[in-house]
Amino acid sequence: LSHTLYYSYDNGTTISQIGSAYRTDRQISWTIPNDFYATIPNAKSGTVKVYVDTFDEGKELVGDRTSTTLTAYAVESNCKPVLNPSVYDSNSTTTALTGNNKKLIKGKSDASYAVNASARNYATIRSIEVRNGSSVLSTATGVFKATKSNDFSFYVTDSRGYTTTAALLPDMIPYLN
Repeated sequence: LSHTLYYSYDNGTTISQIGSAYRTDRQISWTIPNDFYATIPNAKSGTVKVYVDTFDEGKELVGDRTSTTLTAYAVESNCKPVLNPSVYDSNSTTTALTGNNKKLIKGKSDASYAVNASARNYATIRSIEVRNGSSVLSTATGVFKATKSNDFSFYVTDSRGYTTTAALLPDMIPYLN
């Protein structure tokens, strides 16, 4: 006997072949293709249906096609958003004083940020939150005017509900009159 395996993400509307095995003592190894993620951009799991056709030595179908339904998961470590934030002083006056836009002057610098986030495996970015002291913004880029805190926290959540966080603590120089 030989067996041919197939799979579908849509309960049989589109069926693709996995492979064939001859004799019952053979195994077929298979990893669900990455395009599976496209079927679950807003969910952490979805269904995959696996079908088996059994053939005799004359290559005639034996019995009916059998199937089983599996639940496949979008593993968080492979799917959560990538986050690479940056913060810099966008106030030309304070930057001229420090000579470095990576240093902030307390209460005078305008701290501009870029979240630099990207969703993975067909998800989309659903929400962004950037905290600086008690101020909160929810845009991919922005400015905290005359910032008094050098503590920046970034939170990005994708359409599956996976969240990635990051923190930055740039140097801050006290302002003296």
